[in-house]
Amino acid sequence: GLGGTGSAIFNYMKKTYPKKKYIVVTSKKIFLKSRNIKVIPSINEDFLREKCLIINCTPLGSNLKKNYKNKTPIKKKFFPYINKSSFIFDIIYSPKKTTLIQYSKKFKIGCINGIKMNTLQAKKALQIVFKK
Repeated sequence: GLGGTGSAIFNYMKKTYPKKKYIVVTSKKIFLKSRNIKVIPSINEDFLREKCLIINCTPLGSNLKKNYKNKTPIKKKFFPYINKSSFIFDIIYSPKKTTLIQYSKKFKIGCINGIKMNTLQAKKALQIVFKK
């Protein structure tokens, strides 16, 4: 997803690691002008074979809506193609174990959910509010 959180993460990554190659998977029509950014409409096994950091910025897997709960942005059929050196960061923090996290563990792919990110965000917000 390339909404609020996805845009923030993408912009941080681009600023911090400007020479890295980025593949943005979105069904939205967007134009990102850069040689190292590729926008594709759906996940395919080609780029999954390479070592990569996969960040789920969609609400899929969350309990925000009933129809999101057991969904994942990466279909189970693609997990055997994911490079075992890759890492999956699911920004979802509720529930703690999304379908994406469950599949990642099943296929022995390193992963983390969004609890730590959410906690660090909250800490920073409180520091701003209370000027500490």
